[in-house]
Amino acid sequence: MKIVKKIIYALLALVLTGAVVLVGIILFAEYSGRRFTPGSTHVAEGIEDDKSRLVYDENGNVVELPSESSDSLATTGQETAAPAQDIPSGDASAPSEDASVTVQEVAAGAETTSEEDNIERVYVMDMGANLFHTADCPYVQEIKPEDLSEMTTSRAKILNAGYQPCTSCNP
Repeated sequence: MKIVKKIIYALLALVLTGAVVLVGIILFAEYSGRRFTPGSTHVAEGIEDDKSRLVYDENGNVVELPSESSDSLATTGQETAAPAQDIPSGDASAPSEDASVTVQEVAAGAETTSEEDNIERVYVMDMGANLFHTADCPYVQEIKPEDLSEMTTSRAKILNAGYQPCTSCNP
């Protein structure tokens, strides 16, 4: 009976040790910005260390966001800005000239959107949900005070930091 207890204690110790090691790895990856690939011991390619970290002040508010080159942001904005065109079910013909003008205007709007992403404005960030809002968004009132951070910065920097825009105010 004593041998069985020793074996059970040894197995529990191994399970507990493994759990502690996994928690340590997860915390390291979360706070350092590094990600590991399955089955390997090297760090996966990704965001550089100096660009992946946020800087906080003594109150826990984000003070500085990492920056990214505007070229990659401009291409991303242009790729996602052109919406699909709806054609009525009764009309199987090709889109009219008016529709092609609209698509061109949307594409031109995408170019200005990337420029607007670099303009600094006041944003309210929900650090608990990783969302950012405009100051007049109705959802700002629902943010917990400990998760609320108000900052003057560009939209591009906030997106690079991993925050998502609010679907209501769409800053």
